[in-house]
Amino acid sequence: MDSKTDEQTGRMDQGAGAPRAQEAGRTGKRFSAKRKLGAVQRLLRGESLDTVSRDLQVPAHRLSEWRDHVLARAEDVLTDRERDGRDEVCRAVTNPATVAPA
Repeated sequence: MDSKTDEQTGRMDQGAGAPRAQEAGRTGKRFSAKRKLGAVQRLLRGESLDTVSRDLQVPAHRLSEWRDHVLARAEDVLTDRERDGRDEVCRAVTNPATVAPA
């Protein structure tokens, strides 16, 4: 076996044949929400998942997760509406015990 333990850190050294983090697709960078949104916008504009993944050095499955989260939140935002007098009427009809007597 080509691995050995570093006596100071206790970490295993996998030898010269092991891929480094950057070569394995992990850049170690953290993306801000703004950068993630920019990546998702590129996907929504029609750029291929593979192209954006290679360009940003982010795994395709991670980009897909970001896109799915954005679309789910967008649906929540679009289904939300301002409250008005009809809400009180609906609440009174469905659960009369929650409405204060007039």
